[in-house]
Amino acid sequence: GNYNFIGIDEANQFPETWVEELSTSARTDNKELKPQICLTSNPGNIGHVWLKRKFVERCEPVPDEKIYSDTFDVEYMKTKSGRPYKDSEGITWQFIPATVFDNPTILNNDPIYVRRLKKLNPILRSMWLEGRWDVFAGTFFDNWSMTHHVIPQEKFQYDKHFKRGTHSFYRFYDYGTKAPFVCLFAAVNEEGVMVIFDEVVETGLSASQQARLVTKHAWKKYKLRATDFDEEIADPSYWTKHAAGEVFYSPAMYYEDEGISLSKGNNDRKAGAKVVYEGFNIPNEGVPRISFTENCLYSIETIPNLPSAENNPEDIDTKSEDHAYDALRYGCMKLLFGLLPSYPKEKKGWREEMLKERGGAKGENWKTL
Repeated sequence: GNYNFIGIDEANQFPETWVEELSTSARTDNKELKPQICLTSNPGNIGHVWLKRKFVERCEPVPDEKIYSDTFDVEYMKTKSGRPYKDSEGITWQFIPATVFDNPTILNNDPIYVRRLKKLNPILRSMWLEGRWDVFAGTFFDNWSMTHHVIPQEKFQYDKHFKRGTHSFYRFYDYGTKAPFVCLFAAVNEEGVMVIFDEVVETGLSASQQARLVTKHAWKKYKLRATDFDEEIADPSYWTKHAAGEVFYSPAMYYEDEGISLSKGNNDRKAGAKVVYEGFNIPNEGVPRISFTENCLYSIETIPNLPSAENNPEDIDTKSEDHAYDALRYGCMKLLFGLLPSYPKEKKGWREEMLKERGGAKGENWKTL
């Protein structure tokens, strides 16, 4: 149906694709009306990344003044809305910042709520009391560091810093059509240190189109053919067959037709999460087993912000934007499997064991502590 106005409360609880699909119903046959979509949200949860990207970063709030509340003994920064943003399709976006201090009903009728927010850990307090979007609690990879895990492109250039002979090359794939398909390009040296040096991310492509895009990208940018990659490790869903006329064909078979022979990745989610987490750990010498070059924008935006599963702190929330992570996980399960900790099954979860070995809680992963 047609809706002139759509309102979604707590939009951070939903994946971006869900909200995008709902927004297609905001339309009208009355030229006097302008359809509107209004979202409310706190910082955090699975929608944090896409809401921050679409609203907060496009319409940066303007600092107004610091205010001290005698009632609650707290100082906070009041902010105003920045300029609206109009995209290439003529759609106007506006971010309206607000905190609990903008809600007199709560302040007057439930002051204990504000005092509870004051007692939260520093990150949650910043998010829920001060309304800050530049912090995010509950991230799974609490060991991520932009300094250690993101490499400037000029320090890792193909043919200058790495090439065939000094590194082995791999590609990792996560399948998607409506959701993004992701291909990560990995270079691994003799010590087993992995650098993701490029990525291909697209939606709406068939399996054949995906394979052709990857082939074209590798040749145009690096003069690399499929035979230059030691292995192409992929999401097991690539082997799901669908009817194609009188035969059943899988995405892997379409890739094969385009000259890319995929090998099936291990889809053990918990084990994969362990391997990737271990790969991000920073040893004393400061070089983690997994890092990315700065041109891998999608991976760098999504992977560090992935939340833990609500009822399973040893896995990623599958409703989050985990496509780049899944591709990385398949590759790491094949190439870095030796990083799996060998904790006896009767003991606590692997994250709790790792924290115990470190001598207590580390990081701000509040959901798992």
